[in-house]
Amino acid sequence: MAKKKAVIGLTDNQPGADESKRNLAKANLESLPEQLRRDLEITDTGLHEYLVKKFGIEATSNEVEWILESGKKETFIEVKLSYEQVKNETYVDFQVNGRDQELLNQNNLSDLSTLDFQQFYPAIGCRVENLINILDGSRRRAYFLLKKGAIRSFTVLLAQGNISESDAKALAKSLQSAKEHNLYEIGKRCELYKDAGLKSQEEIAKALGISRTKVTRAMQAASIGRDLYHLFNDINELTVKDYAALTKVEKALASREDRAELLSNVESGLDRDVKEILDALRQLIMTVPKKQAPAVSVTSLVEFDDKNRHARKKVKGRNVNYEFGRLSASEQDHIDKAIQSALDELFGNT
Repeated sequence: MAKKKAVIGLTDNQPGADESKRNLAKANLESLPEQLRRDLEITDTGLHEYLVKKFGIEATSNEVEWILESGKKETFIEVKLSYEQVKNETYVDFQVNGRDQELLNQNNLSDLSTLDFQQFYPAIGCRVENLINILDGSRRRAYFLLKKGAIRSFTVLLAQGNISESDAKALAKSLQSAKEHNLYEIGKRCELYKDAGLKSQEEIAKALGISRTKVTRAMQAASIGRDLYHLFNDINELTVKDYAALTKVEKALASREDRAELLSNVESGLDRDVKEILDALRQLIMTVPKKQAPAVSVTSLVEFDDKNRHARKKVKGRNVNYEFGRLSASEQDHIDKAIQSALDELFGNT
């Protein structure tokens, strides 16, 4: 009789076998880069040749070695990825790269049209599990994807080993070769630092290497909804004054349930510049009728001889309040017990 396959002492049909297999697979993946390096040396096999044969990655002979912020030396090799590989096997982590991919479009990427003929600078990436995290070159990646295969390949300098998140962030910051991040993107990074425990703007400013004033403006920009930014052809054209104007628009529309409907009436497009769109938004918040506060309905529950005593019910929208005045302690206790009994019956409180 054939024996059952066992993983760490467990057969396939025993409880926990699947979890053990997953843990073993994860451990194998962690040690894979170093094991691959050793095996290639022993077998005298070139890494470029191996990547082409096993993963379909066309590699060139170019490679560089950089010293990361931690002091670790890392070798990067130049590889060429197809459209399908870039689409399915690469991604951009905002926490590392800092570029909001949803705000990239044909218009604000038009300065990269030379990629149609030649990619002068490779993107920089590292492997995270089975995908490539693009540390630098996310705009070039976005432009390449917009062309949907019209450009033959996308060149990436790919790290051979593992890179820690802190090294990846530092490398992405030092390699930034495209447009400076806009105020909204900086604000989103400020929010990440705040969520990580940096509570004061001074701490965040120091961590990002910018002024406290810029942190304040950036966090205001980050509070503005993306639906407003999507009205503009290129968010990078917005000035500090423009962001201030958008902050006012955001406050005026923040709690409106008809926000999407209102913004759909704002004309935008390639022929509309920043000033025209801002003027339309200003006009919108000036003319849109303010939502009326829900009317307050007051009902007297008891008619007391003493005018200073009262028991009434107030209804405002979906909020209901019961108010009592000048009741004795025993009367209040009796009402409390009645309310608690009703709540227990309705909601099962104990």
